[in-house]
Amino acid sequence: MDLRADPVERFKTVYSALDSMGQEMARFPGPKQLLWITNGVPSSMKMVQGWMDLKPRLFQLAAQFNRGDIAVYTLDPSLILGTLNRDGLEVLTAATGCRGFNSSDLKMALTQMGTDTAATYLLDYNRSQLKKPEGAFHTVHLTSNRKGVRLVSQQVYLAAAIHAPAKGALPPEPAFTFVGSVQSITGQSMVLKLDDARFVVIDFGRNAKVNLSMRDRASV
Repeated sequence: MDLRADPVERFKTVYSALDSMGQEMARFPGPKQLLWITNGVPSSMKMVQGWMDLKPRLFQLAAQFNRGDIAVYTLDPSLILGTLNRDGLEVLTAATGCRGFNSSDLKMALTQMGTDTAATYLLDYNRSQLKKPEGAFHTVHLTSNRKGVRLVSQQVYLAAAIHAPAKGALPPEPAFTFVGSVQSITGQSMVLKLDDARFVVIDFGRNAKVNLSMRDRASV
């Protein structure tokens, strides 16, 4: 199917492909960069019943990229300015705190992406104490009163889940489990020799009853 013949199907296919790419990249920890080489994606579309605004969907897609710590850059080699397709790229890149390149110079784009990662900042803030459902969409507008300063920042995000602590809940599972042989045991503490030759000191509670001897295998 020639997707160019049906703009609606083209937008759906492009959106689905970017969404899948974002989910795949989000599996890897840390900040990531995505360079999308394309002739653009529309920000609005003329339908039988009138014009459809696609910016909300692009903002939602950008929020998902932001949640995965993925910066989205675009490289448009068409060199055509002032089109709806170009406007859609600017919406997507700006919402993820990045930039779009209206050029066919791939080397320039990659160099600029590397420069951007060398000069970044992290701003943290507490929006409010109001509990919003997970996945709720929010926008952020960051400004500076310094003259000549141009801020590039993420403009959208999805709310994380906020759970009230359950009453009488069981304590969380331990973060680590140590398995080894008892090297020494005295009073309410012992030294456990792990299989990788490390030694761990284990302190027990005052009322704990430990029935272990030297060289016993133990899991703590």
